[in-house]
Amino acid sequence: MFGAGLRVGNAKMASLDKLDLVLGEDQFAIRTLSDKLRVRHRDRALNEPDHECLGHLFKTLDGHLIRGQKVFANTDRVNLDIKRIADGSLSLRISTNPNKWHHPWATSTDPGEYREFRSGLETEIDDLGISCDLSSARLARLDLARQKQLSHPLHSYHAVLHSLKARRQHKTAHQDSYRVGNRQRQISIYDKHTEANLDDSLRHLTRVEIRFLKSETTSKFTGLRLLSDLDHDITGAGFEHLQSVYSGYLESEVFSSPTGEEKAATILGYRHIASQIAQESPNGILGRFLGEIGIFEATRKAGGSDELADIITSTRDFKSDESRRRYHRRMRAQIESLFAGAISRQTIENQSFVSLYHELASFAQDEPTPISKTA
Repeated sequence: MFGAGLRVGNAKMASLDKLDLVLGEDQFAIRTLSDKLRVRHRDRALNEPDHECLGHLFKTLDGHLIRGQKVFANTDRVNLDIKRIADGSLSLRISTNPNKWHHPWATSTDPGEYREFRSGLETEIDDLGISCDLSSARLARLDLARQKQLSHPLHSYHAVLHSLKARRQHKTAHQDSYRVGNRQRQISIYDKHTEANLDDSLRHLTRVEIRFLKSETTSKFTGLRLLSDLDHDITGAGFEHLQSVYSGYLESEVFSSPTGEEKAATILGYRHIASQIAQESPNGILGRFLGEIGIFEATRKAGGSDELADIITSTRDFKSDESRRRYHRRMRAQIESLFAGAISRQTIENQSFVSLYHELASFAQDEPTPISKTA
């Protein structure tokens, strides 16, 4: 049961959604095997003696020798693994979601609740029979999140999402989710109402998460390396810094326009592609070009329909300036018609592409629309 007036939306700032912490062999000790810790043994071949599959892991402070692949624990609030890593040393990895210490699915940017989470995490690890200084743990993964109710189902925004840039990252779309990313970092957009099976009053509640999946990526984008850095950051400035990281990442990686250099390089590349197509099919340049690039991507990266028409026009020779202008106007009209047609097929009726874009882009703004609910 949650308190009256609990804010279940994210009113102003990005929330700390998931946290993975890593401690090295000399940073923790297992006092005893509590009843919540489990040992996992690796599978062995039939001709392999039993003793060879039971590699030595560690010895508890109370004298128990532990063999196996790893020791793990899964509680309501923490997932924990103790195992040997590539260099042969022992490693402790702790995964948790600070938000879920206070609510099943709502986000929190309350420094007081963060302090409660930190105190609770210390107690949880101690109760598992492990002694360590958590503040010295390395930030191995850090997720930031906001959520708000959109006007329409998430799939209505897919045309907008497909048109946005995501350098060196892959896009994966499903009915209720959309992900852009690689092995280092991701942006995950999904329907929280469906995922958490929430009340219909929260229909179209959508969450946008930024996931920094490696220590190096977390440090690069947040400037934070250890849990103590995160503690000091939130103690000193609340969630202001994390909000800045979140907004800055979305703006630079997704919602920004191409820079001058990017645009120039794109236009040069597009001219090369269009010229090759013109040699093979001089009367079908636009159709084949857009078939290879895509109407949304080509128009956005070129800088607009006029600029894209310039690229197509540059591939042909004309007898006069007037015939060049007529051809350019015809190409621009076709591009705008194709763009409008693609939008009308991929977005909901009577809803403009621009308005859908701005609704998504509001996640990167300082104060998205809050959602309040009395639980």
